Amino acid sequence: IMIGYPDNDFDTTLTHLIHNVKIHNNTFYNVHASAFPVYFLAKGTDGSTIDMRNNIVYTTEATGKFLLVNDQATTMTKTIDYNSYNMDIAAAWSNDGVTYATFLLWQVPGFDANGKSGDPLLTGVVTSTPDGAQTTDGSLVREVGEDLSGTFTDSFTGRKRPATWDIGAYQHF
Repeated sequence: IMIGYPDNDFDTTLTHLIHNVKIHNNTFYNVHASAFPVYFLAKGTDGSTIDMRNNIVYTTEATGKFLLVNDQATTMTKTIDYNSYNMDIAAAWSNDGVTYATFLLWQVPGFDANGKSGDPLLTGVVTSTPDGAQTTDGSLVREVGEDLSGTFTDSFTGRKRPATWDIGAYQHF
C-alpha cells in the first residue's frame, strides 16, 4: 500500500495527495524484503492524518521491511498502534528518515505502544486463500486489538466483532 505517490521512482515530489487515511484490521501476508508493504508519503502543511491500527504484517522472508512513514508534512497526525509484526528484523521500521533496527526501538517514540512482535499463528496462509489468515488458539493477536466500533463493527467474514477485538482481518469466535 502506498499512500500518496511521487512523480517517479519514489522521489520526494508528490503529484497526488491522499488525506486522512485509515488502515484498520488488515492482514498483510508474505511481504517482500525489497520494499515496505505500507509506505506513507506526505508533504505540506495540510493537517492530514494517518491512522494505522489493528493490522498484522507478516513476512516469510528472513529479512524485510514493515513500515515506512516519510513525513514531509509539518502538521501530520500519526496514530500507529495495536499492529503486529511477525519477526524483529533489522531496519524494518522507518519514520521521518529515522530507521529503527528493532521493534522495541520503534516503540520508544510512541509507535505501536500496544503492538506485538512475534508469530501470530496464522492457520494456513501457505494455501493462499483468505481463510488461511485466521489465527489459531494461543495467538498473540487474539483479544488484544483496539475496539474500533466507532468506525466499523464487522470482521472480514462479515460477522460482528465482540467487545474484545482481535488484531488482523479476522475475528475468532
